[in-house]
Amino acid sequence: MVSTFINRPALGILPPENFVEKLQESLLSVAPKGMSQLITMACGSCSNENAFKTIFMWYRLARVLDISDHTQNPEEAPAWRGFPSMPNKERGRTGFSKEELETCMVNQAPGCPDYSMLSFMGAFHGRTMGCLATTHSKAIHKIDIPSFDWPIAPFPRLKYPLEEFVKENQQEEARCLEEVTGDLPDPPTSLPRTLATPRPRLEKRNNELTWACMALPGRDIGTERPPSAVFYIGEEPPRATVTSRCGIQVEDLIVKYRKKKRTVAGIIVEPIQSEGGDNHASDDFFRKLRDISRKHGCAFLVDEVQTGGGCTGKFWAHEHWGLDDPADVMTFSKKMMTGGFFHREELRPNAPYRIFNTWLGDPSKNLLLAEVINVIKREDLLKNATHAGKALLTGLLDLQVPTQRGPTPALPGPRRAPHAPGQHLSPSARHPTCSSAGAEAGAPETTPASGRARYPQFISRVRGRGTFCSFDAPDESTRNKLISIARSKGVVLGGCGDKSIRFRPTLVFRDHHAHLFLNIFSDILADFK
Repeated sequence: MVSTFINRPALGILPPENFVEKLQESLLSVAPKGMSQLITMACGSCSNENAFKTIFMWYRLARVLDISDHTQNPEEAPAWRGFPSMPNKERGRTGFSKEELETCMVNQAPGCPDYSMLSFMGAFHGRTMGCLATTHSKAIHKIDIPSFDWPIAPFPRLKYPLEEFVKENQQEEARCLEEVTGDLPDPPTSLPRTLATPRPRLEKRNNELTWACMALPGRDIGTERPPSAVFYIGEEPPRATVTSRCGIQVEDLIVKYRKKKRTVAGIIVEPIQSEGGDNHASDDFFRKLRDISRKHGCAFLVDEVQTGGGCTGKFWAHEHWGLDDPADVMTFSKKMMTGGFFHREELRPNAPYRIFNTWLGDPSKNLLLAEVINVIKREDLLKNATHAGKALLTGLLDLQVPTQRGPTPALPGPRRAPHAPGQHLSPSARHPTCSSAGAEAGAPETTPASGRARYPQFISRVRGRGTFCSFDAPDESTRNKLISIARSKGVVLGGCGDKSIRFRPTLVFRDHHAHLFLNIFSDILADFK
């Protein structure tokens, strides 16, 4: 262990002999469903950047999805893993041409194809060149820096409380998906993910060609999902009948960019747009987005750099979605103490050094992470994040709710006195109820049973999953002032988006911590001018 901290190895060429074992104890022990492959990195930006590269490489390689007939005789199956013997779907042959090898050295096609990644307004995926092209949260991140012409889709802007705006939010998500959807081009020649290939071990095996296409979506479609995604040339492929106006259609943006010769190879999305303002969407929105990517043959990349690690009540936030078909790639960093990405086996690069840098992460972080994961499991901290998050969210809603909705149930926990940063808060430190502040300017509308006044003039759009909570202030200036005052009283809050305040407590944040914060913050609002 000591040598791991003293001597940082170049993992790409000289990994420690126990490196795989340590990965199994740490990162691989929490691998998301469907992703058996792992590449470690140092940070979130390089994780996303190299995930893009992996997707672009994969997109150039042909894949035969229906390999079930070849499990008994692997030698007879097409080289679906992407090894050098696999023919390329665009090249139509094996290997690289002389032209490709030469043009890639001067940044030109066909060696450097004009592929693109589709991202969403409000997203933040990093500050390297590729990541910055998919980042759309703040202008200061991007100004003066050249970028790529890649498609950008709108992200839903939901209304809160969700239970009062069900129809409006459904329409908003439909609008966002409709802006990136269009009619399916006539198959099979226009399908971007088709490959003419001999299929062995069939009754009609005399060099007969089949079309191997991306698996059709299994949810929200009128036609039953076929057991195989392979059908013969000359046959009409199964067509999906849309049961919602936005769910199962090929993205119009993808079609548009294909016509522009900038084919969309993948879609990247955050489970919660963090830097962009803690913007949420429903689980159904992401399921439909997954359906769109799968049907059109684009890789589906989930950026869990900010949301991963358990703060939403599940180790990976996208686990809440209930995907029938797991995502293709998932990136991580921050709370995971190291960076990297998980991916499906078929996206594995087909040659060494295609995804590479000197360090490829840091094995010392894996040792620390293994113990962190053990504590999370032993202390049941995912369940704790759910309970503590509910207490925090309920309290924030209590501070937000206007008078006409009536008082909410009282939340336990003594009131605390304002304190200096770093000062210990003893259970005996009490403070008068904030109802006396109501006589001053900016008074709350009512005093609920919890003893906390309500401040809808300062708090709106309360939202969250687990402890990953946030709300909107009336404007940026008010937001910044509230954050500053809170810090002076020992509470660290963060800003995001135009006017949002976000909460990012540790996994050992308990219910009583939530009530302690809520009492302090209620006092801040009562005195706010």
